[in-house]
Amino acid sequence: MKKQWKILILIFAILIVFLMLVSFVRNNRQNNPNDGGNLQSNLNIQYGTNPFQKFDFYAPAGNVNSDTLIVIVHGGAWAAGDKSQFTPHSVFFSNKGYSAVNMNYRLAPYTNPSSNPDWSYKNPLYDISSVLKKVESDPARYKLNPGYKIVLIGHSAGGHLSNLYGVEESAFGGDQPIADVISLAGPTDFVSLETQGWESKAVEVYLNGASYDEASPARQVKSGDGTKYLLVLGIVQGTNPPSDGLVPEQQVTIFEQMLKEKNDYVETLILQGRDHNTIQSLIPSNDAVAQKILTFIQ
Repeated sequence: MKKQWKILILIFAILIVFLMLVSFVRNNRQNNPNDGGNLQSNLNIQYGTNPFQKFDFYAPAGNVNSDTLIVIVHGGAWAAGDKSQFTPHSVFFSNKGYSAVNMNYRLAPYTNPSSNPDWSYKNPLYDISSVLKKVESDPARYKLNPGYKIVLIGHSAGGHLSNLYGVEESAFGGDQPIADVISLAGPTDFVSLETQGWESKAVEVYLNGASYDEASPARQVKSGDGTKYLLVLGIVQGTNPPSDGLVPEQQVTIFEQMLKEKNDYVETLILQGRDHNTIQSLIPSNDAVAQKILTFIQ
């Protein structure tokens, strides 16, 4: 009897070791960006040497290939924020059959500008380019079919970056055309944007001496841009002029007008009763913004 118990204990111990080994391999495979296999999800993939240069990847539902890559660019006044804010959005779009990348990028030194005197407003834009090149280097690994199209979705400062990259991708090292840009409450024209307090400082630190004109998507529009733009903004009741509590509606209309004057494609979605945050926070629940985006990128 004792011998039988010893055999059972030995078998049980071997089983525990086996399960631990399986768990270790699975976790290591999920979180190791250098793993050679096809990914289902992978967090904190490094695309540069800076600690902020990381992105998360989410494969399409069923781990099948997609014809579309969605890149999500978070907001935060160019100086704060994190991709984790848009994890639910990334999961939402991957569940809809898209390959989703949720990126961090280098941030402007808002609290201590002298700590990075060489900061350039172009840094996050070059980061978008680096992410796209990282994916382009092995599209099958990121569950993308040949000839896949690229969609940028950005909120607030991320919307500004997405818009500016969309109109000028080649200026920031990009060699892949951007099919669609969805800007959620993104500023488009620093020249006309009236800011005060921390907002004004955020813009000044971000630009670091660069002109308002060159960093404004609305001022850099060109004819023949194959990119399609969807500009989304909420309007808080009682704001005058109308705004989402932070970004005025004028920022949408100026960019829209500039694009139309150049015969470039643009659609807008203005939602009454939404503010700067809720224009994006309800997307994972398949709200009106989510449905508009899904229709727009088809």
